[in-house]
Amino acid sequence: KLDEEEGKKVGVIGTMGVFIGNNHYETINTTPESYEIQKYLKEMVNQNIEYAVMEVSSQSVKLDRVAGIEFDVGVTIFFPSLETKRMFAPPVSSINV
Repeated sequence: KLDEEEGKKVGVIGTMGVFIGNNHYETINTTPESYEIQKYLKEMVNQNIEYAVMEVSSQSVKLDRVAGIEFDVGVTIFFPSLETKRMFAPPVSSINV
């Protein structure tokens, strides 16, 4: 939201869905399948969106949903309470962020 307040156009892909301009698409997964991500990124380009923000789950990394996507910035959030329940992603440096 801060970027939008500064006049930047931002698209978002995450748990709450996909937001591109005035469009909102519901998603089943936090991180959609790779072909869906590419479709949304293309729509962002077509709408002159300057920045894409994407929530990437550890499961999507494990399933290669974001393989080949180059990220400028990556933030890793670790929830200790989920440690035994989920398999976490490899360190950020190993996924070319």
